[in-house]
Amino acid sequence: MASSPELCVKLLVDTKSNKVLFAEAGKEFVDFIFDLLTVPLGCVVKLMSNGGMHGSIGRLYESVDGFPTSYLQPNVCKSELLQPKMRPVVDGGHVKATETYIVTDGLNVTPMTTISASTLINRFALHKDTELAEKVVGFGMNEAMALLTAVMGSDTVLSDVYLAKKK
Repeated sequence: MASSPELCVKLLVDTKSNKVLFAEAGKEFVDFIFDLLTVPLGCVVKLMSNGGMHGSIGRLYESVDGFPTSYLQPNVCKSELLQPKMRPVVDGGHVKATETYIVTDGLNVTPMTTISASTLINRFALHKDTELAEKVVGFGMNEAMALLTAVMGSDTVLSDVYLAKKK
């Protein structure tokens, strides 16, 4: 079941290298990215697993799931480890709604100014032959899950989510 995007993000893409240089994003997108730092790891594993997660974190999760409760402290419940509660979202989020933000492919976030945008464009354009294009993309539940997956092991998160070749 596909979910329709809830908000839009504007990307500046180098079409020759098929890489996102940066995104121009509003408060909701930046709040989501900042909220990734507050999500308990057990929730991330549960969200990403879909039938089993690979690597050590998947084995740790399975180990806790099968761990005998008789070996746990009396005040410890396995479900608290496997499905921890997320903290309530801060009223108003993390960043000001009146600003626009630059989010790089590797998720560096800065307030957008004419100078910061020009500096980024020049940094990318001066070192190689580039073809710049603006691309407006949606951000909804599907993109949020793809971003969560990409952020765990990639330095090119936005490119992975929005420009990866569909198989």
